[in-house]
Amino acid sequence: MQTLTTAAASDPAPLQAVAVRALGRLERPDLTTTLVPFLDQANAAVRAEAACALAQSAGGDATAVKVAREAMMRRLVGERDADVRGALAESLGRLPIESPAVAVETEKVLVEVASRTEVTHRVGKSSAGPTIIGLTLTPTKVVAVPTPALIGALRGLETFARGRARARQGLMPETVALLRTIVLANPQSPPRARALALLCLLPVNAADQDLAIRALDDPDVQVRRLAVSSSAADLPTLLRGLKDPAWVVRYEALLRYGRRFQATEGCEPIVNAIGARVDHEALLAIDLLGGPCRPGDHAFETLLDLAAGVGEGDWHRPAHAIVAAVKSSPERARPMLPRFLSAADWHTRMYAARAAGGLRDAAALGRLAADANDNVREAAIATLSTVAGHEADSVYVSALGAADFQLVMTVAKALSGSPDRATVVPALLASLSRLTALASDTSRDPRVAILERIEELGSPEEADQLKPYLGDSDPRVAGLTARILTKWMGRAVAATPRPRTAQTFTLTDADLDRLSRTVVRFTMASGRQFEMRFLSDLAPVSSARFAELVGQGYYNGLTFHRVIPDLLLQGGSPGANEYSGGSRYWRDEVGRTSQTRGTVGLSTRGRDTADSQIYINLVDTPRYDHEYTIFGEVTSGMDVVDGILEGDAIRTVELVSSKTKK
Repeated sequence: MQTLTTAAASDPAPLQAVAVRALGRLERPDLTTTLVPFLDQANAAVRAEAACALAQSAGGDATAVKVAREAMMRRLVGERDADVRGALAESLGRLPIESPAVAVETEKVLVEVASRTEVTHRVGKSSAGPTIIGLTLTPTKVVAVPTPALIGALRGLETFARGRARARQGLMPETVALLRTIVLANPQSPPRARALALLCLLPVNAADQDLAIRALDDPDVQVRRLAVSSSAADLPTLLRGLKDPAWVVRYEALLRYGRRFQATEGCEPIVNAIGARVDHEALLAIDLLGGPCRPGDHAFETLLDLAAGVGEGDWHRPAHAIVAAVKSSPERARPMLPRFLSAADWHTRMYAARAAGGLRDAAALGRLAADANDNVREAAIATLSTVAGHEADSVYVSALGAADFQLVMTVAKALSGSPDRATVVPALLASLSRLTALASDTSRDPRVAILERIEELGSPEEADQLKPYLGDSDPRVAGLTARILTKWMGRAVAATPRPRTAQTFTLTDADLDRLSRTVVRFTMASGRQFEMRFLSDLAPVSSARFAELVGQGYYNGLTFHRVIPDLLLQGGSPGANEYSGGSRYWRDEVGRTSQTRGTVGLSTRGRDTADSQIYINLVDTPRYDHEYTIFGEVTSGMDVVDGILEGDAIRTVELVSSKTKK
């Protein structure tokens, strides 16, 4: 930390900005007083980074939050730079609200930043055109809220609004009025501002039917998607959304129709959405047919036809169909299940496990629990534990020897309450020893799951076998071990973790320049391609580590195993699941970068736990800002990304030199 504080106090300004950003990433409340003076630095970039760093450092510490809020409020009074005002407003919106008075004060400040106009640029007389809501045109100048300040204030208001919703509070009428004005602004205004303004209104239910209808006419896809996601969107609005030219709007409209109107209005629009293509809309429609439909909709017959295609081509439609058919009519769907149990593609068998769970078919689940693929076994055991309970403990104990971390975690959960402690506890201890010997950072989750089960089922007789884990390299494992032993031995037992030597990365200016000129090209198994660029100035170590893995061919042949069409897709797991990744954690490099559509980030399960898996945002997701590292953004082929389905394989990932800096 001393190196960072020294760098932050040194010239040149770019070094200061980077050092201040790094201090914020330490997330230490005691550093707020160290960071406050940087709000008054001459360089605007340093001031903006200081605002973000203060919010990141303060976290939930009441004293630090108070210091940070007072300092940022003071700075806003005289701040003339629009980007810094935006950063200050966004950071203020992130701070916890400890009283009604603070809530009112914060909201008023955010509204003021989002309303404060200034001359943004001068124009010729011929440039003066129609009035733009929120802007004043004169023959010689444009007076407006500068975009950086407006976007920053709206990002702050979006976070603030979510906090108000959790507290079951709303926004002030003047705030709602301003946000409505921004949503309905002339299409020449920044589309992101309109989308963010609508996002501010949604959690506090301040978007009415009129706003949803009018927003559905917006030229921006993100605004239209949010319009149909509103609880105020009526049936005609959703039916319009189902005909939108953008798939993401149609998907959201279909999802909302299923939740709100399927039971009363029937499934005809859902059946019509299936079509002949295998895409996100079709798969969502198939899933929805598992819900209530009218006889005349022919929903179950549609599912039967789709399920009959198992083993004849793409696996997605039959697999989704069998699960939906079981939900719709279990006994009528039961005869279809055997064909799925022996399907060649493991994804189909994984879905078969879900269907078998819906049928409470213990025999089918037992068969799949012995499958050659660990993801199939995991899906089967997760459900078998609810169907057969501890009658299947021998199946669970056998699976404790699996290599897949997710499977071991599921097994440890299934063994909760087991009456056969004499068999289960030794098996748990053996599994813990085996996973520890892997010396993998990412074994944390299954080892914690095993220790929690040992805590429940074990006894002081196993204390000596646990003592070595007091000095484990993972502080969470060591700490949990200390808790167990303290309970068993009736006296305080301290953890003495011995962390592994951190992996170091030496990056030179030449390395960073090379990364900034490098394009990453993904070629899918279908032959279709998309490209991304590194944000190496914001996440240098993550960019370098990803580039190193790409150079080693790490991602070649892996898949995108998790696809949430109205959120993101995730891939790069050797085991094609959430818990299978590289053996070393990556440090987070969170910052001011927002989680917008097309940005590429690192999947984590808590701070500093990235394991080489990546995700790509399919929509703007500001609620994830400052939580996950963004290290790249898609620059071409976003339509290819949109078309990726669960299990789609990556043929190659390559580093391609670019002649010009992006």
